[in-house]
Amino acid sequence: YFMNQGTWWLLHVMLATNSDHAATWNWFLNSFGQERFQKRVCLNSLIRYEAMQPGRSPSNTTLERDLGCFLATYSQEVPSRNADPEEEIISPFVELGLMSYYRSSGYYNVIRKYREIPLEVFLFALGKLSESFEIAGQNRAEINFFDLVTSQNSPGRIFLLGNDDLYELLLNYSSSSNDITLTGMAGSHKITYTVRSERDLLIDYYRSSVVV
Repeated sequence: YFMNQGTWWLLHVMLATNSDHAATWNWFLNSFGQERFQKRVCLNSLIRYEAMQPGRSPSNTTLERDLGCFLATYSQEVPSRNADPEEEIISPFVELGLMSYYRSSGYYNVIRKYREIPLEVFLFALGKLSESFEIAGQNRAEINFFDLVTSQNSPGRIFLLGNDDLYELLLNYSSSSNDITLTGMAGSHKITYTVRSERDLLIDYYRSSVVV
């Protein structure tokens, strides 16, 4: 399972949408918004965000550790180190290609681009959205394209997809599967998709991705 990149996308979705136990993940992908930044700027933004939340805020030291863990989890160093891969510990999430870190400048870059997200993983992520509504008696749900790009925990946010990237991905899904249908004119696209349980999606994904 862990040799399958879809597993890491699934784990990423579960982290990114968990505001209770992975708050820094959820905040960064949904609220931070900067494409190029240094850690200190990002940390200050996180501290301000937490100060505005109800209840007791974590200490600045705790937030700094949590942010450091998040950045190390996803960032590909540029240029890469010439270290022995058997001795260096590299997070598997780096392979998702979501972020780069330039050692010489200390800047992090968010990477927005088209990504080959497995259909079942995408549907799994759609299940985390509250903006979609089920169509009575059809086992289908509907959501507009704008919400897929901008809503809290939307695929556009958690997979770091731009408008054109997301549209291309949806076109590819709709041309190869009946689980997703894209309708409407430019600027008012709607997506209709099959509602399936997380368990069924996982079973179908791993059954179809097994290499014999």
